[in-house]
Amino acid sequence: MKLVLALMIWMAQEKSYTEVSIKVAVRPDASPEELAELKGRFERAAKYWWTCTEGQMAFTKIVLVDRESDGDVIVTNLDSTLCREGVYGETRGTKVYLGGRFPLVTFCHEMGHRWFGLPDEYREPKCGHCVMEPWKGVFAFCGDGNHTGRGEDCWSRIRKKYPKWKHPNPGYGECPPVRVTVENR
Repeated sequence: MKLVLALMIWMAQEKSYTEVSIKVAVRPDASPEELAELKGRFERAAKYWWTCTEGQMAFTKIVLVDRESDGDVIVTNLDSTLCREGVYGETRGTKVYLGGRFPLVTFCHEMGHRWFGLPDEYREPKCGHCVMEPWKGVFAFCGDGNHTGRGEDCWSRIRKKYPKWKHPNPGYGECPPVRVTVENR
């Protein structure tokens, strides 16, 4: 009986994160090689997102759909870091737009807008400790101890949406596996 109870407690602790599934629409017709490259990029991006959320949100399922115009994430081109001229990434409501060679920090920055409604922190005064100021290459959200931007720090805003989450949340372990599937049309 004690072993069963211990196993149940361990399983509950193991799943102490929010699971997220997304559909990625790849607008242009992609070759199998381009889709494989995108698959790898999204697998890496999911791990960086896990780090940004301190192990509290994980992309566990990502479906890449070739020649599709609508999804949670929309890849607007395949051969650029930009989603459109002069713009690395863009969030409109619940839709995130990225270029096919998006920087991983751009993915995390746009997900901060998408999931938490966070503002940009690259306007003066800048916050040099946050992914919401993506030019620093930081894969973390700022907290009350290191926030240097305008207004409320990111973790205070995040915890309003996810009040059970912790910050800091040390020792969160490795990112759970992400299953990325590809539909080549």
